[in-house]
Amino acid sequence: MEMEPCARCGRTLLDLRRGATRDALRGSALLCNVPACPLVQRVMGFPEGPRVPGRELHGPSPPAVFVGRYGYPNVTLGPLLPATPETSPAMSDSPAEWAKSLDIGTILALRSRLYRSKSPARVHRPAGTHALETSQQLALSARPVETEVTLAKPPRLTTEPKVDSYAAPMGPSVDVIDARVLSHPSVPRKVDAIVSDVHVDAATGANEMYDSGISPYHIQRLLSVGLLGESSRRKLVPTRWSITATDDIIGKRLIDEVKEQGVLDAPTVYASELFGNHFHVLLMPRIWSFEMVEAWQEEGAWMMGHDWEPYAGRTKYVEQVAGAYYAARLSVLDHLVSIRRQASAFVYREITDEYWAPLGVWVIREAVRTAMEGKGLVFGELAAALRHVARRSRTTEWLKLAVLPREARAQRTLRDFG
Repeated sequence: MEMEPCARCGRTLLDLRRGATRDALRGSALLCNVPACPLVQRVMGFPEGPRVPGRELHGPSPPAVFVGRYGYPNVTLGPLLPATPETSPAMSDSPAEWAKSLDIGTILALRSRLYRSKSPARVHRPAGTHALETSQQLALSARPVETEVTLAKPPRLTTEPKVDSYAAPMGPSVDVIDARVLSHPSVPRKVDAIVSDVHVDAATGANEMYDSGISPYHIQRLLSVGLLGESSRRKLVPTRWSITATDDIIGKRLIDEVKEQGVLDAPTVYASELFGNHFHVLLMPRIWSFEMVEAWQEEGAWMMGHDWEPYAGRTKYVEQVAGAYYAARLSVLDHLVSIRRQASAFVYREITDEYWAPLGVWVIREAVRTAMEGKGLVFGELAAALRHVARRSRTTEWLKLAVLPREARAQRTLRDFG
């Protein structure tokens, strides 16, 4: 990792990550507040930002839209558009592909070229503005759509991407006075059917689309721009909230499905690494429950985030791990459904200094999915599985927080006497 301090801001990438991560917990934030920071430019691979001549911005949206949360229920929304011609526009909003082949700097450079156009709107029964209609058409599409927006004024030149702990990074925001779609959106048949059905609730619609192979990223867009749910209850949902809501909605239904399956045969450990995030997933042969611990260092001390749920589930939103919890849970549940088993799942995430810019909760979703697609290590006893994870961890402080592994070791079940 680049540790040389920036000549202008005097900070290293580690300093930038800590500051941006802290600010991103409250909303989107610049990776560095120093304009044209040489350090950020170097790791992103270009010396200066894209230039937008005049007040017209047009090109293929990935497709992508963003609904803000500040001022709720009065928010802003609009499509994300590239400021420069893109040879592969779909790649600008493809987390599953990013996880396979790109590094952090490349992702930041790719996303910093996407300008976030914004126009005011009310979340309840929003008026049919051009920005809303354009955003909804983009949300429907599975492929890039040629889009054009008219800006209130020419955008300023910038290279610093805005990072967020929930959503993927974005370029600068620009005020829009008009927006329109220039090509026909490619709408999957199932998406069209669910959106057109004004009598189906949002949870049912989201789950039917997911079962039909529609990605959670597509479902998030639809929920965000008010295209899901019964007609009288449809509303705009800020992107940050729609990401977690989608993971939670689908996850709850999968939990019901998992609870109908037989219990896993033996403790199994899965592992993966993505952008300096190290994951271990421990599946224990017990009825369904879920727990997640995150660990990271601040000034030499290990910090921890921790949340869990028993078989009966939670009654409140998780407080410490937040959106990462629901993203990881969804990927674990997908695996359990595929093998037709239920288990008590413990996820441990260790964040190293290599993860020098927050990229959003998609990192957790894709990393845990990759782990579950790998060949798990099967152990004869839970103690051996825990020792395996502990030996591969930079700290064992998580053992003091872990509720489910401790319960599994202390409480015997009928299976132990079988």
